[in-house]
Amino acid sequence: MVTNLEEFLKNTKSNTEQLKRILKLKRILKKSEEECDLLLYDLGCELYEEHVNKFRDRESTDELMELINAKRSYIKSLRNELNVLNGRIECEACGKISSCYYDFCPFCGNKLPGSIKESHETDEKPPVISPEE
Repeated sequence: MVTNLEEFLKNTKSNTEQLKRILKLKRILKKSEEECDLLLYDLGCELYEEHVNKFRDRESTDELMELINAKRSYIKSLRNELNVLNGRIECEACGKISSCYYDFCPFCGNKLPGSIKESHETDEKPPVISPEE
């Protein structure tokens, strides 16, 4: 009985740490998306001003576009990390999210990259994690 209790406490601690990590990543993701939105707004304002004034400040807009692309890459990596923690994977063909325990995408039929089934041939049941809103 002591072993079961110790195992339960160990699993609870592990689950708590994973949930903390997920919440932290969600906060970082939200902040990064807001920053990206502001950069897109700035770019739109700048392009509008250039259009109205018939003057193109290429250096300034190129700089903003580089920042936006970097922020989008960072956001994508955060989403991928969250997907892994939640037992999900993004299909490279259609971009839809599905369980990482599938070999093929249930939406388009494409083979999913590195499903858990391939990498961990175990009899363990997958963790039950509620889907994101």
